[in-house]
Amino acid sequence: MFQLYLHDITASLPMDLNEHGLFEYNEIDFYFNGDENHHAFFVKVDGKYAGFVLIDDNFMVLNKEKGNYNFLEMFILNAYKNKGIGKEVAIKIFY
Repeated sequence: MFQLYLHDITASLPMDLNEHGLFEYNEIDFYFNGDENHHAFFVKVDGKYAGFVLIDDNFMVLNKEKGNYNFLEMFILNAYKNKGIGKEVAIKIFY
């Protein structure tokens, strides 16, 4: 799913494919290696994967305090876009 996300963002952030036809992006590993400061959440609709959200505690502007997080990335598959799912996910993440 992350490859689809990277494809979508190439419209504003050009990236090249490697020799295997994949985008290379190693920073995603932090979200799946047990690092307590990086969190990945999958979005499911009717039991099917529909997207993901990445949050962490790396701040660029806010004071670094316990319980404050950076909403880093959100991706919703095209089949689920324009149905209010992204809005619902954002509300759940923020509240």
